[in-house]
Amino acid sequence: MKNPLRSKRRMKKMIQIFSEGTGLQAVARRFVHPRYPLRILLYHSISDTWEDDLSVPVEAFREQMAYLADHYHVIPLEEACRRLEEGDPFSEKTVVMTFDDGYRDNFDRAYPILEKFRLPATIFLLIGGIGTEKRWPPDAGEPHGPLDHELLSWEEVQQMQRGGLVTFGSHTMSHALFSDLSPQQAREEISTSKRLLEEKLGKGLYAFTYPFGTALEATDSVKHLVRESGFYCACTAMIGGNGKGSDLFALRRTPIEWSDGMDLFKKKLEGALDLLAFKDSRFGQTLKGWVGPFFGIRTFRQRREKLLQQEKGK
Repeated sequence: MKNPLRSKRRMKKMIQIFSEGTGLQAVARRFVHPRYPLRILLYHSISDTWEDDLSVPVEAFREQMAYLADHYHVIPLEEACRRLEEGDPFSEKTVVMTFDDGYRDNFDRAYPILEKFRLPATIFLLIGGIGTEKRWPPDAGEPHGPLDHELLSWEEVQQMQRGGLVTFGSHTMSHALFSDLSPQQAREEISTSKRLLEEKLGKGLYAFTYPFGTALEATDSVKHLVRESGFYCACTAMIGGNGKGSDLFALRRTPIEWSDGMDLFKKKLEGALDLLAFKDSRFGQTLKGWVGPFFGIRTFRQRREKLLQQEKGK
């Protein structure tokens, strides 16, 4: 495992110990989590070779799914949003599964495991990369395995759709940072992705997820564009639970990462790391830009600027 991942695991472990040791987790479980019991999990790639926090090893994913099947009620995102809108209560252990970007390993590695345990999930597709040679993310380095960074084909998407277990949504056309786009460009990213989903998969209900998922993107103006385009909900990457009063167009999710391990996975399900929610706030993103480089962590803007510099140097 790379040094930044070891550092990140240590940092998360410290937050977990602090949360448990100070009693904050118990307070949250008693007074906060009963109001927000629905936890939406966020995955990206399922890979043994791509050692990045965007990926989770195959056996770790299998173990996580077995645990969910035995201990949690896993429901489709559409059902969860309907119940949120109608105010129906959730049990304390209700989970939704989501994947961002639409990696080919979601089909080859994750899908067979989801089928084995009969767990529904939603995959948010980077629409502009589907069926192309495009790899994502572009700054992830050289691939170590045959599927690293490759995106799904429409044929693979359609095969999963026919199985009835996996549904699909939009992760925009190009994964552009909304704060860098004009209102018209943002509208085109959102509405064009919806139109292509309907062309390839048919008319129906589709969900949306913001490219980077922070408070800098899920603004009132962008949420309005998402509603206007006909999506029934939108997910962020901001950690936390959902319940009565949650904004259907700013749903919180819990990222599951390479640096977690099974112990931290279980703790995340319990909300022990919800203290990390501040990192995706406006203040948290600014702070991350200042101190992140000391831990080998870059903001999305810093990653993009580094990529542009690399392209200019070629």
